[in-house]
Amino acid sequence: MARRRDTSGESTHERILRVAAEIFARKGYHATGVAELGEAAGLQRGALYYHIGSKEDLLYDLSKRHVEEALARGREVVARDLPPAEKLRALAREHLRTIAARCDEVTVVIREMHALTGKRAKRLTALRDEYENLFADVLREGAQQGVFAGADRVVVLGVLGMFNWTHVWLDAARGPLTPDDIADRLTDLVIHGQLRPGAPGGSAVPAVPAAPAGRAESAGPAESAGPAESAGRAESAGPAGPAGRAEAGGSTGEARGAGEAGAPTEAGHTTAAQPTEAGAAAEPAAAGTA
Repeated sequence: MARRRDTSGESTHERILRVAAEIFARKGYHATGVAELGEAAGLQRGALYYHIGSKEDLLYDLSKRHVEEALARGREVVARDLPPAEKLRALAREHLRTIAARCDEVTVVIREMHALTGKRAKRLTALRDEYENLFADVLREGAQQGVFAGADRVVVLGVLGMFNWTHVWLDAARGPLTPDDIADRLTDLVIHGQLRPGAPGGSAVPAVPAAPAGRAESAGPAESAGPAESAGRAESAGPAGPAGRAEAGGSTGEARGAGEAGAPTEAGHTTAAQPTEAGAAAEPAAAGTA
């Protein structure tokens, strides 16, 4: 089940981080003013600066905390004595639970990480890469055992991108599918694909070399972010679209960007975004609600 955050008894700093994640996810980091953050947190400007230092410090703090928490849970999963396919499934479930419970933070890390500069950017990038490598290590282990066809850069970023994109449409509060249900379906898609055995036009997936030990080759022309990701990079790390989201419903707030793919329906199909009269794409449906 998705983790629902208990905000009772939270400290002032925790309240600021939560409020900032909500506003940054809804409006974008650059479009949010300090005065708006203070008002939402119930603090005067001076008191807000006392707790956050600067707006960039605030972005870094909330992003770093989220990635570190996701990384700790992911490490625990990868350390389990499981076959590679089951380990990938367990890691995917943990990833989707994080997205369901911390969708605002995931969105902010994915979309706004590029706004960080200097040492902050380097530190968060290192954490993001470490999180990505959890998936790379599991895929590499499976490839070395002959279970998976490959674990090169395209495979790693493709798998992470598929899981991360759920932050656009996942709504665990409204849809009949739990985060674990969705993680299992996506994991099955990774492991088994869509082609039925013996279907015409199909062929065996060619084996590709596993990526060498060490960093997953995840830093491509576009940078990913981590249990989310930065602008200009494939959405490959998460548990993180242009500023501003169209509504996806529930705790996810407003959905990001017109024209995005729809969510799975209760039957497991997808509802494609349909053009509106003004020519813009319709909002994606919440998972399982279409």
